[in-house]
Amino acid sequence: LYKKSCMYCHKDGGVTNFILSEEKADFKYLKNSMAGNTHGSIYYISRKGTYAYNGYHPYMPNYTLERMSHQQMEDLAAYINQQASK
Repeated sequence: LYKKSCMYCHKDGGVTNFILSEEKADFKYLKNSMAGNTHGSIYYISRKGTYAYNGYHPYMPNYTLERMSHQQMEDLAAYINQQASK
């Protein structure tokens, strides 16, 4: 999921300014961003999406249950936690 979904847009040269990699520092950042259901959490952003901001590339689309199941979201979170702890 991370490689095919997240990295599709968040890679260097992708369609967003928010670049991710497979470096431990990026996984730690994402892990810290998973806590709670706040506006900035991965869970919130993944389910609700984001809006376009002036000067930034396209917004992040929302991943509804039809696009990403709860199990897939939990699997993604487990992968991020695992990679952050290596």
